[in-house]
Amino acid sequence: MNRKATNPRGYRQVLYAKYVTGKTHTQKILYEQGVYVQRARAAEGCFKACLPTDRSAAILDVGCGHGNFLFMLEQLGYRNLEGVDMSSEQLEQAAAICQHARLLYDDAAICTRRIVL
Repeated sequence: MNRKATNPRGYRQVLYAKYVTGKTHTQKILYEQGVYVQRARAAEGCFKACLPTDRSAAILDVGCGHGNFLFMLEQLGYRNLEGVDMSSEQLEQAAAICQHARLLYDDAAICTRRIVL
């Protein structure tokens, strides 16, 4: 039996392993700090009404990538942040820009084990 067929995460691991370094120069520019600030300001209008008023509320960003949403949350004063992603390269980008977020290198399936309704 084909090993990849039995491991649904296999293709994801290959894809996300070079998610940043596999990009063109133009795409890499998107990871610069100025773009984070610009995107945070734009996203704030869309998300602010949906966010908890308590700045210490726990917020989980599943598939956080390079941290755009977490960065925006930090700019708004949130500090109890956690991000999960399968791309170690993107998590390195997020760690460089997000000072208060706890970042986890894992599959989103971890979230189903941790979330209690």
